[in-house]
Amino acid sequence: MSITFHCERCGDTVTSGFGATHCPTCEARKAEAVYFGERCRGRALVTVHQEGKQAVPLRHIVRHSPTGMEWGYSGSGPADLALSLLTDACGGRIANEWHQAFKWDVIAGLGESWTLKRSEIQEWARRYATQTPVIRESELRRIAV
Repeated sequence: MSITFHCERCGDTVTSGFGATHCPTCEARKAEAVYFGERCRGRALVTVHQEGKQAVPLRHIVRHSPTGMEWGYSGSGPADLALSLLTDACGGRIANEWHQAFKWDVIAGLGESWTLKRSEIQEWARRYATQTPVIRESELRRIAV
């Protein structure tokens, strides 16, 4: 039996099994993940690692840089990395609004190789939300706890 409901965290309409309160995307964001960035043959590579799962490349959300994600400076490649990381960790609405700030605060300062935990990215978003004057309470709930 399946039911249709609104996810308590992101508000999306979802059809799922009885008793569900969150959409599958929000449920996945609750699990810890570690993002690894490294250079391989001169190319930036970012992978997502979760316990019990095979590492996968971070999906590049192309907005500013069609040539790929980057880090260590404040250009278009780092903007796409910030957008992609925030989307994976916190969701698209937050990522669309805050990725430039995340780029300046975090991505621009990353070294040649780096690791970030999903929970660290979510914590950055929680702190940024309290500093942003126009933020709805519903947006804070979208950040996985």
